[in-house]
Amino acid sequence: MRATVQMNYEVLLHMYWSRKDHKLTEWHEFCHMIEGLPYFREVCLLEEEG
Repeated sequence: MRATVQMNYEVLLHMYWSRKDHKLTEWHEFCHMIEGLPYFREVCLLEEEG
């Protein structure tokens, strides 16, 4: 069985900030995967790094 999910960067950013400090390691892995997406750091984390 397969599932396809379509999201935009706004949704991913909200999920990232909501779950980046979660106690489950699965959410940490998910957030790490989000950070690896093309342009995520440049578009969404620009204020955090600056």
